[in-house]
Amino acid sequence: LIGIDYVPDTVNYGVITSVYAAFVQGDSQTDGKVKAMATVRYTDGTTGTVEVDRFLMKVVIGYPTKDEEREIIRMNIAREQRPVIPVLKPQEVIEAQKVVEQIYVDEKIERYIVDIVFATRTPKEYGLDDLAGYISFGASPRASISLARAARAYAFLHQRGYVIPEDVISVAHDVLRHRIGLTYEAEANNFTTDMIITDILDKVQVP
Repeated sequence: LIGIDYVPDTVNYGVITSVYAAFVQGDSQTDGKVKAMATVRYTDGTTGTVEVDRFLMKVVIGYPTKDEEREIIRMNIAREQRPVIPVLKPQEVIEAQKVVEQIYVDEKIERYIVDIVFATRTPKEYGLDDLAGYISFGASPRASISLARAARAYAFLHQRGYVIPEDVISVAHDVLRHRIGLTYEAEANNFTTDMIITDILDKVQVP
C-alpha cells in the first residue's frame, strides 16, 4: 500500500503514475522489470485534489522517538550503511496481489462502503447535520473503489478469504482523509477530516 501525503509540483509524475499502477491497478511492470513497490513523499500541500485522489491512501507518519532519533544521528555521523534485508521477492508481491483480487466482497459490504462514501457527500441524509457545514466536497467514486481494495488487502493480511466490516473500518481513515474537502468553518474550529471520518463511521449502520 502507498504511504503518501500531498505531492509538490517538482515530483516526477511519471514515477508516481508507475507506482500508482503497481499498487492500485495491479501493473507492477515497467520496461519489463519491477521498478518500485512503495514510495514516500514530503510535501507542501499545493497539489490539486484531483491529483491527490489518485492515491490509494494517505498514511500519517509521526516523528521518531528520542531513541530512534539518537540512532539516526549515530548512523549519519558514522556514515553507516546497513544492509537491506529483503522481506519478499518481487514475484511474491505480484502473487500476493493476485490472491487479494480473489478476496470475496459481499453485497452487504459493498453497500456499507457506498454508505460511508455517500455520507461524506450528503451528511444530512445520514443524520450528520453538524458535518454539513464542515465539508466543502465529499469523496469521489474512486474512494469507494479504494475502500474495497484496501479492505481486501487488510482481510488478506489477517488470513481471511472474505471482507468483514472491521476491515473497511480499519482502512477508512487512511483511504478517505485526503479525499474530503474542509470548509473555512471547519478549519477555524480545528475540525479535521479524521474527525469527520470518525463521526461517519460511528453513525453509518454496520451490516
